[in-house]
Amino acid sequence: MRVFITGGSGCVGHYLVHRFLEDPETELVLLLRRPERLTLPNGSEGRVTVLKGDLRSGPEHREALQGIDLGLLAATAWGGKDTFDITVGANLTLTDLLIEGGAKKIVYFASASVLARDGSLLDQAREIGTEYIQAKYRLVEEIETRSDRARLTGFFPTVIFGGGAAPVGAPLSHFARMLFENQRWLPLLRHLSAPGRLHLIHPGDIATLAWHFAHQPETEGYARVVLGNAPVRVDDLIGDLARAAGRRHRPLLRVTDGRLRAFAKLFRARLSEWDWYCATHTDQSYPTAIMPGDLGLKVEMPDMAAGLKSIGFPGNPNA
Repeated sequence: MRVFITGGSGCVGHYLVHRFLEDPETELVLLLRRPERLTLPNGSEGRVTVLKGDLRSGPEHREALQGIDLGLLAATAWGGKDTFDITVGANLTLTDLLIEGGAKKIVYFASASVLARDGSLLDQAREIGTEYIQAKYRLVEEIETRSDRARLTGFFPTVIFGGGAAPVGAPLSHFARMLFENQRWLPLLRHLSAPGRLHLIHPGDIATLAWHFAHQPETEGYARVVLGNAPVRVDDLIGDLARAAGRRHRPLLRVTDGRLRAFAKLFRARLSEWDWYCATHTDQSYPTAIMPGDLGLKVEMPDMAAGLKSIGFPGNPNA
């Protein structure tokens, strides 16, 4: 199998690369802007071709994209003036190039934030979402129109948690990095209680699911797959963080909409319409979310406690 991957040097990308290289018959073609950030496993020599460039350089590599069996489009732009050009335009161009070159399966990465709980596209994501969210929404709309020419599987991750030097040399996920950067607030956080539910998923589990879907029978059409462990309450998440620091969760203050607005005003925090929407719609769970265990596959992170242990939290992430 020849597999094309974008974003291979990122958190999720590292796990994708390492998971697919576990099969000695798999060859990878990687499009990377910063190849020096990629850590390859031992024994992969001769099975990895690196194309240097950003997502918009796809047409320059048309020949190298011939004969690809599976495309994994994991790279994105997180904001800024080029967000739509990269997240939407470049990914669509790559999709077209892969299909023209013979690819029958493409897995692209969106975000669960653009979906309502029933799996339909969320109107608020289109209307008031950040540039990143609006771009992901547009990507889903437009890439699914190509489903008559290849099998298109959209991955909609929830909160990605994990990464770190071990075992694949990946950078930390955004949420994991944020916890390390703000661990000084743990003594205060443990006294808070907040409504809400959400999912977490480890990048290694995302890679396992990608491997699984890559080996399903070839069909046309599209699918939207929400990725996430069983939903957890925010209070349980706070409890896991407190226990990891050797403390107890002793809630003294309940976070409500009114108090949140008061805090924002007190600290002069400028929150967008999308920020307020997310803050006031606290159930961020999805009934159809799946993890590898649901398919009988090995699970990298069964719960938050295991995830915190895997990244050595609390502590020094660079230790």
